[in-house]
Amino acid sequence: MANIVTIRDIAKQVGVTHSTVSRVINGKSNISEETRQIVLQTIREMGYQPNRRARLLVGRREGKYPIFIELVMCHLSPKNEGVAGGFQMQVIQGIQQEAHEDGQVDYAVSYCETDQNAGDQLLRYQRSNGVILLGNSDRGLVEQLLERKIKVVLADHEHEGLGVDSVISDNVAGGMMAAKYLMSKGFKRIGWLGGPPEVISWSQRFDGFKLQLNKMGIELQQKDCRYTQAVELEAFETVMMQWISQGDVPPALVTPSSMGVPMILHALQANGLKCPADVSIVTFDNDSFIEISRPKPATLATFPLEIGRKAMQRMMQIIRQEKKRFSSENRGSIGTHRSGFGKRIKGF
Repeated sequence: MANIVTIRDIAKQVGVTHSTVSRVINGKSNISEETRQIVLQTIREMGYQPNRRARLLVGRREGKYPIFIELVMCHLSPKNEGVAGGFQMQVIQGIQQEAHEDGQVDYAVSYCETDQNAGDQLLRYQRSNGVILLGNSDRGLVEQLLERKIKVVLADHEHEGLGVDSVISDNVAGGMMAAKYLMSKGFKRIGWLGGPPEVISWSQRFDGFKLQLNKMGIELQQKDCRYTQAVELEAFETVMMQWISQGDVPPALVTPSSMGVPMILHALQANGLKCPADVSIVTFDNDSFIEISRPKPATLATFPLEIGRKAMQRMMQIIRQEKKRFSSENRGSIGTHRSGFGKRIKGF
Protein backbone atom coordinates (compact mmCIF):
# COMPACT_ATOMS: atom_id res chain seq x y z
CA MET A 1 0.00 0.00 0.00
CA ALA A 2 1.38 3.44 -0.91
CA ASN A 3 2.27 5.76 1.98
CA ILE A 4 -0.18 8.57 2.59
CA VAL A 5 1.41 11.97 1.97
CA THR A 6 0.86 14.36 4.88
CA ILE A 7 1.17 18.12 5.38
CA ARG A 8 4.39 17.51 7.28
CA ASP A 9 5.82 15.63 4.29
CA ILE A 10 5.06 18.61 2.06
CA ALA A 11 6.56 21.02 4.58
CA LYS A 12 9.76 18.97 4.86
CA GLN A 13 10.14 18.79 1.09
CA VAL A 14 9.64 22.55 0.62
CA GLY A 15 11.57 23.60 3.75
CA VAL A 16 8.75 25.46 5.47
CA THR A 17 6.65 24.83 8.56
CA HIS A 18 3.57 22.59 8.40
CA SER A 19 1.45 25.58 9.44
CA THR A 20 2.63 27.41 6.30
CA VAL A 21 1.51 24.49 4.14
CA SER A 22 -1.80 24.45 5.98
CA ARG A 23 -2.34 28.17 5.30
CA VAL A 24 -1.67 27.62 1.59
CA ILE A 25 -4.15 24.72 1.45
CA ASN A 26 -6.81 26.78 3.21
CA GLY A 27 -6.31 29.81 0.94
CA LYS A 28 -4.91 32.20 3.54
CA SER A 29 -3.56 35.49 2.22
CA ASN A 30 -0.58 35.98 4.54
CA ILE A 31 1.74 33.86 2.35
CA SER A 32 4.14 35.16 -0.30
CA GLU A 33 3.12 34.28 -3.83
CA GLU A 34 6.47 32.59 -4.45
CA THR A 35 6.07 30.31 -1.42
CA ARG A 36 2.45 29.59 -2.34
CA GLN A 37 3.38 28.46 -5.84
CA ILE A 38 6.21 26.25 -4.58
CA VAL A 39 3.93 24.59 -2.04
CA LEU A 40 1.16 24.03 -4.59
CA GLN A 41 3.61 22.56 -7.08
CA THR A 42 4.99 20.20 -4.45
CA ILE A 43 1.46 19.15 -3.49
CA ARG A 44 0.79 18.20 -7.11
CA GLU A 45 4.07 16.37 -7.51
CA MET A 46 3.73 14.36 -4.28
CA GLY A 47 0.04 13.57 -4.83
CA TYR A 48 -1.15 15.04 -1.55
CA GLN A 49 -4.88 14.64 -0.83
CA PRO A 50 -6.29 16.99 1.84
CA ASN A 51 -8.15 15.39 4.73
CA ARG A 52 -11.78 16.15 3.98
CA ARG A 53 -12.84 16.00 7.62
CA ALA A 54 -10.19 18.50 8.65
CA ARG A 55 -11.15 20.83 5.81
CA LEU A 56 -14.79 20.68 6.82
CA LEU A 57 -13.96 21.47 10.43
CA VAL A 58 -11.94 24.49 9.26
CA GLY A 59 -14.88 25.54 7.10
CA ARG A 60 -17.20 25.19 10.07
CA ARG A 61 -15.03 27.48 12.20
CA GLU A 62 -15.02 30.04 9.40
CA GLY A 63 -18.80 29.91 9.00
CA LYS A 64 -18.88 28.20 5.62
CA TYR A 65 -20.65 25.14 7.02
CA PRO A 66 -22.06 25.99 10.47
CA ILE A 67 -23.10 22.36 11.05
CA PHE A 68 -20.88 19.33 10.59
CA ILE A 69 -22.23 15.77 10.97
CA GLU A 70 -20.34 12.49 11.27
CA LEU A 71 -21.99 9.63 9.35
CA VAL A 72 -20.70 6.38 10.80
CA MET A 73 -21.18 3.04 9.04
CA CYS A 74 -21.21 0.50 11.88
CA HIS A 75 -20.25 -3.13 11.20
CA LEU A 76 -20.77 -2.64 7.48
CA SER A 77 -18.28 -3.78 4.89
CA PRO A 78 -17.38 -1.32 2.10
CA LYS A 79 -17.22 -4.35 -0.21
CA ASN A 80 -20.78 -5.45 0.54
CA GLU A 81 -22.58 -2.30 1.64
CA GLY A 82 -20.67 0.20 -0.49
CA VAL A 83 -22.28 -1.03 -3.70
CA ALA A 84 -23.82 1.79 -5.72
CA GLY A 85 -27.58 1.56 -5.43
CA GLY A 86 -27.37 -0.70 -2.38
CA PHE A 87 -29.54 -0.07 0.65
CA GLN A 88 -26.99 1.75 2.82
CA MET A 89 -25.73 3.82 -0.10
CA GLN A 90 -29.31 4.94 -0.69
CA VAL A 91 -29.62 5.91 2.98
CA ILE A 92 -26.50 8.05 2.58
CA GLN A 93 -27.90 9.50 -0.64
CA GLY A 94 -31.01 10.58 1.28
CA ILE A 95 -28.81 12.23 3.90
CA GLN A 96 -26.86 13.97 1.14
CA GLN A 97 -30.04 15.28 -0.46
CA GLU A 98 -31.27 16.71 2.82
CA ALA A 99 -27.87 18.29 3.59
CA HIS A 100 -27.72 19.86 0.12
CA GLU A 101 -31.21 21.31 0.41
CA ASP A 102 -30.44 22.65 3.89
CA GLY A 103 -27.38 24.50 2.62
CA GLN A 104 -25.78 24.88 6.05
CA VAL A 105 -24.69 21.29 6.63
CA ASP A 106 -21.76 19.15 5.62
CA TYR A 107 -20.62 15.73 6.72
CA ALA A 108 -17.95 13.05 6.53
CA VAL A 109 -18.50 9.30 6.18
CA SER A 110 -16.41 6.74 8.05
CA TYR A 111 -16.54 3.06 8.97
CA CYS A 112 -16.57 1.99 12.60
CA GLU A 113 -15.48 -1.47 13.75
CA THR A 114 -14.94 -2.85 17.25
CA ASP A 115 -11.18 -3.20 16.79
CA GLN A 116 -10.67 0.50 16.18
CA ASN A 117 -9.40 2.78 18.93
CA ALA A 118 -12.56 3.78 20.78
CA GLY A 119 -10.91 6.84 22.34
CA ASP A 120 -9.91 8.25 18.95
CA GLN A 121 -13.40 7.63 17.60
CA LEU A 122 -15.11 9.44 20.46
CA LEU A 123 -12.72 12.37 20.25
CA ARG A 124 -13.51 12.75 16.56
CA TYR A 125 -17.26 12.53 17.18
CA GLN A 126 -17.07 15.16 19.93
CA ARG A 127 -15.66 17.63 17.42
CA SER A 128 -18.80 17.34 15.28
CA ASN A 129 -22.24 18.79 15.89
CA GLY A 130 -23.79 15.34 15.89
CA VAL A 131 -23.46 11.72 14.80
CA ILE A 132 -25.76 9.64 12.60
CA LEU A 133 -25.07 5.93 13.05
CA LEU A 134 -25.95 3.63 10.14
CA GLY A 135 -25.97 -0.15 9.98
CA ASN A 136 -25.65 -2.01 13.27
CA SER A 137 -24.11 0.12 15.98
CA ASP A 138 -22.96 -1.39 19.26
CA ARG A 139 -25.19 -0.48 22.17
CA GLY A 140 -22.06 0.34 24.19
CA LEU A 141 -20.97 2.91 21.60
CA VAL A 142 -24.34 4.64 21.74
CA GLU A 143 -24.20 4.72 25.55
CA GLN A 144 -20.73 6.31 25.40
CA LEU A 145 -21.94 8.95 22.97
CA LEU A 146 -24.87 9.79 25.23
CA GLU A 147 -22.63 9.98 28.30
CA ARG A 148 -20.53 12.59 26.48
CA LYS A 149 -23.64 14.56 25.50
CA ILE A 150 -23.00 13.89 21.81
CA LYS A 151 -26.14 14.24 19.73
CA VAL A 152 -27.09 10.91 18.12
CA VAL A 153 -29.62 9.67 15.57
CA LEU A 154 -29.80 6.02 14.51
CA ALA A 155 -30.64 5.22 10.88
CA ASP A 156 -32.35 1.91 10.09
CA HIS A 157 -31.79 0.38 13.52
CA GLU A 158 -32.59 1.05 17.15
CA HIS A 159 -31.55 0.34 20.73
CA GLU A 160 -34.59 0.10 22.97
CA GLY A 161 -34.47 1.73 26.36
CA LEU A 162 -31.81 4.35 25.57
CA GLY A 163 -34.16 7.12 24.52
CA VAL A 164 -32.26 7.67 21.27
CA ASP A 165 -33.99 9.01 18.18
CA SER A 166 -34.21 6.31 15.50
CA VAL A 167 -35.48 6.29 11.94
CA ILE A 168 -36.46 2.75 11.10
CA SER A 169 -38.71 0.49 9.10
CA ASP A 170 -41.32 -1.62 10.85
CA ASN A 171 -39.27 -4.76 10.41
CA VAL A 172 -41.55 -6.98 12.48
CA ALA A 173 -44.51 -6.07 10.26
CA GLY A 174 -42.32 -6.70 7.21
CA GLY A 175 -41.41 -10.18 8.41
CA MET A 176 -45.06 -10.94 9.01
CA MET A 177 -45.98 -9.81 5.51
CA ALA A 178 -43.28 -11.97 3.94
CA ALA A 179 -44.64 -15.07 5.67
CA LYS A 180 -48.23 -14.13 4.92
CA TYR A 181 -47.44 -13.67 1.23
CA LEU A 182 -45.92 -17.12 0.88
CA MET A 183 -48.76 -18.73 2.81
CA SER A 184 -51.22 -17.03 0.46
CA LYS A 185 -49.44 -18.87 -2.36
CA GLY A 186 -50.20 -22.18 -0.67
CA PHE A 187 -46.86 -22.88 1.05
CA LYS A 188 -47.13 -24.71 4.37
CA ARG A 189 -43.40 -25.13 4.92
CA ILE A 190 -41.32 -21.99 4.73
CA GLY A 191 -37.65 -21.65 5.62
CA TRP A 192 -35.49 -18.76 6.80
CA LEU A 193 -31.95 -17.90 5.64
CA GLY A 194 -30.71 -15.11 7.87
CA GLY A 195 -27.52 -13.71 9.32
CA PRO A 196 -25.77 -12.76 12.55
CA PRO A 197 -28.09 -11.75 15.43
CA GLU A 198 -26.38 -8.37 15.85
CA VAL A 199 -27.97 -7.23 12.57
CA ILE A 200 -30.98 -5.78 14.34
CA SER A 201 -33.26 -5.24 11.34
CA TRP A 202 -32.74 -8.83 10.20
CA SER A 203 -33.53 -10.20 13.66
CA GLN A 204 -36.69 -8.09 13.82
CA ARG A 205 -37.81 -9.39 10.43
CA PHE A 206 -37.26 -12.94 11.69
CA ASP A 207 -39.39 -12.18 14.76
CA GLY A 208 -42.24 -11.01 12.52
CA PHE A 209 -41.80 -13.99 10.20
CA LYS A 210 -42.01 -16.45 13.08
CA LEU A 211 -44.93 -14.57 14.67
CA GLN A 212 -47.02 -14.81 11.50
CA LEU A 213 -46.34 -18.55 11.14
CA ASN A 214 -47.43 -19.08 14.75
CA LYS A 215 -50.60 -17.06 14.15
CA MET A 216 -51.45 -19.39 11.27
CA GLY A 217 -50.76 -22.49 13.32
CA ILE A 218 -47.51 -23.38 11.55
CA GLU A 219 -44.59 -24.43 13.74
CA LEU A 220 -41.23 -23.27 12.43
CA GLN A 221 -38.81 -26.20 12.49
CA GLN A 222 -35.22 -25.63 13.55
CA LYS A 223 -34.02 -27.54 10.49
CA ASP A 224 -35.70 -24.92 8.30
CA CYS A 225 -33.62 -22.05 9.69
CA ARG A 226 -30.06 -21.37 8.57
CA TYR A 227 -27.78 -18.42 9.37
CA THR A 228 -24.60 -16.94 7.98
CA GLN A 229 -21.82 -16.16 10.43
CA ALA A 230 -20.93 -12.89 8.71
CA VAL A 231 -22.60 -10.12 6.73
CA GLU A 232 -20.87 -11.09 3.50
CA LEU A 233 -22.09 -12.01 0.03
CA GLU A 234 -20.10 -15.24 -0.10
CA ALA A 235 -21.49 -16.37 3.25
CA PHE A 236 -24.99 -16.69 1.80
CA GLU A 237 -23.74 -18.88 -1.03
CA THR A 238 -21.76 -21.07 1.38
CA VAL A 239 -24.73 -21.67 3.67
CA MET A 240 -27.08 -22.32 0.74
CA MET A 241 -24.66 -24.80 -0.86
CA GLN A 242 -24.36 -26.67 2.44
CA TRP A 243 -28.12 -26.73 2.86
CA ILE A 244 -28.61 -28.15 -0.63
CA SER A 245 -25.91 -30.78 -0.15
CA GLN A 246 -27.58 -31.92 3.06
CA GLY A 247 -30.94 -32.14 1.29
CA ASP A 248 -34.44 -31.20 2.40
CA VAL A 249 -34.42 -27.51 1.43
CA PRO A 250 -37.88 -25.99 2.05
CA PRO A 251 -39.91 -25.15 -1.08
CA ALA A 252 -40.04 -21.50 -0.02
CA LEU A 253 -37.50 -19.25 1.70
CA VAL A 254 -37.47 -15.81 3.26
CA THR A 255 -34.13 -14.01 3.48
CA PRO A 256 -33.96 -10.66 5.29
CA SER A 257 -31.75 -8.78 2.84
CA SER A 258 -31.46 -8.52 -0.92
CA MET A 259 -27.68 -8.63 -0.49
CA GLY A 260 -27.68 -12.42 -0.31
CA VAL A 261 -30.13 -13.07 -3.15
CA PRO A 262 -27.68 -13.26 -6.10
CA MET A 263 -25.54 -15.76 -4.20
CA ILE A 264 -28.52 -17.86 -3.12
CA LEU A 265 -29.71 -18.00 -6.73
CA HIS A 266 -26.23 -18.95 -7.88
CA ALA A 267 -26.15 -21.83 -5.40
CA LEU A 268 -29.55 -23.05 -6.59
CA GLN A 269 -28.59 -22.86 -10.26
CA ALA A 270 -25.27 -24.62 -9.63
CA ASN A 271 -27.23 -27.56 -8.27
CA GLY A 272 -29.84 -27.70 -11.02
CA LEU A 273 -32.58 -26.05 -8.98
CA LYS A 274 -34.81 -23.29 -10.27
CA CYS A 275 -36.49 -20.32 -8.65
CA PRO A 276 -39.43 -20.26 -8.20
CA ALA A 277 -40.19 -23.73 -9.62
CA ASP A 278 -38.13 -25.56 -6.97
CA VAL A 279 -37.58 -22.89 -4.34
CA SER A 280 -39.55 -19.65 -4.07
CA ILE A 281 -37.81 -16.68 -2.45
CA VAL A 282 -39.10 -13.56 -0.73
CA THR A 283 -36.69 -10.84 0.36
CA PHE A 284 -36.47 -7.15 1.29
CA ASP A 285 -34.98 -3.96 -0.19
CA ASN A 286 -35.66 -3.35 -3.86
CA ASP A 287 -32.13 -2.21 -4.68
CA SER A 288 -29.18 -2.92 -6.99
CA PHE A 289 -28.80 -6.49 -5.72
CA ILE A 290 -32.32 -7.23 -6.92
CA GLU A 291 -31.63 -5.54 -10.25
CA ILE A 292 -28.80 -7.96 -11.02
CA SER A 293 -30.71 -11.05 -9.83
CA ARG A 294 -32.15 -13.44 -12.39
CA PRO A 295 -34.87 -14.32 -11.86
CA LYS A 296 -35.96 -11.48 -9.61
CA PRO A 297 -37.61 -12.79 -6.44
CA ALA A 298 -40.69 -11.35 -4.74
CA THR A 299 -39.43 -8.29 -2.88
CA LEU A 300 -40.90 -6.20 -0.07
CA ALA A 301 -39.85 -2.63 -0.81
CA THR A 302 -38.22 -0.48 1.83
CA PHE A 303 -37.47 3.24 1.68
CA PRO A 304 -33.78 3.93 2.33
CA LEU A 305 -33.81 7.39 0.73
CA GLU A 306 -36.60 8.45 3.05
CA ILE A 307 -34.84 6.92 6.04
CA GLY A 308 -31.74 8.98 5.23
CA ARG A 309 -33.67 12.20 4.73
CA LYS A 310 -35.65 11.77 7.96
CA ALA A 311 -32.48 10.94 9.90
CA MET A 312 -30.83 14.18 8.77
CA GLN A 313 -34.01 16.18 9.36
CA ARG A 314 -34.21 14.89 12.91
CA MET A 315 -30.55 15.63 13.55
CA MET A 316 -31.05 19.20 12.32
CA GLN A 317 -33.99 19.65 14.66
CA ILE A 318 -31.98 18.36 17.60
CA ILE A 319 -28.98 20.56 16.82
CA ARG A 320 -31.02 23.68 16.24
CA GLN A 321 -33.05 22.94 19.34
CA GLU A 322 -36.32 23.54 17.61
CA LYS A 323 -39.26 23.25 19.93
CA LYS A 324 -41.39 21.65 17.28
CA ARG A 325 -41.64 17.93 17.98
CA PHE A 326 -42.17 15.15 15.50
CA SER A 327 -45.78 14.25 14.85
CA SER A 328 -47.24 11.01 16.14
CA GLU A 329 -45.87 7.71 14.95
CA ASN A 330 -47.37 6.14 11.85
CA ARG A 331 -46.93 2.64 10.53
CA GLY A 332 -47.00 2.42 6.75
CA SER A 333 -47.23 -0.75 4.73
CA ILE A 334 -44.72 -2.56 2.56
CA GLY A 335 -44.40 -0.65 -0.69
CA THR A 336 -46.38 2.38 0.57
CA HIS A 337 -44.30 4.81 2.60
CA ARG A 338 -46.50 6.75 4.99
CA SER A 339 -44.01 7.53 7.72
CA GLY A 340 -44.75 10.33 10.13
CA PHE A 341 -42.16 12.04 12.30
CA GLY A 342 -41.46 10.48 15.67
CA LYS A 343 -39.01 8.65 17.85
CA ARG A 344 -39.45 5.68 15.56
CA ILE A 345 -40.29 6.38 11.95
CA LYS A 346 -41.77 3.42 10.13
CA GLY A 347 -40.73 2.81 6.56
CA PHE A 348 -42.85 -0.17 5.52
